[in-house]
Amino acid sequence: MVDVGENIEYVKTIINNSIELKKIEGAELSSKFLGIGILGIVLGIMTMFVLGIIIIISSLLLIQHSGSTISGLLIMLGIISFIMLIIYIFRKKVIYTPIANAIMSSILD
Repeated sequence: MVDVGENIEYVKTIINNSIELKKIEGAELSSKFLGIGILGIVLGIMTMFVLGIIIIISSLLLIQHSGSTISGLLIMLGIISFIMLIIYIFRKKVIYTPIANAIMSSILD
């Protein structure tokens, strides 16, 4: 009977250790996702700032070139609308699939 009691304690210890390892692995995965998310947000904000400046400069150049504020802004509106349409059309290939692949590869690793 003593051996059975010792074996039960060993099994309990192994189960507790397995649970603790899963908790640690979950915490590591969560911290990795959080770090990637924060980096993505920071890079996204910086990219939006740079793109905003590029759009403003391009608009000013179009206004100078066309000689009319309205036509320059309408041309810029058309360009931005066209880019948005292209992104919308290819959103699955450009956005959804790479993000899903990155998440799945990090979970499986």
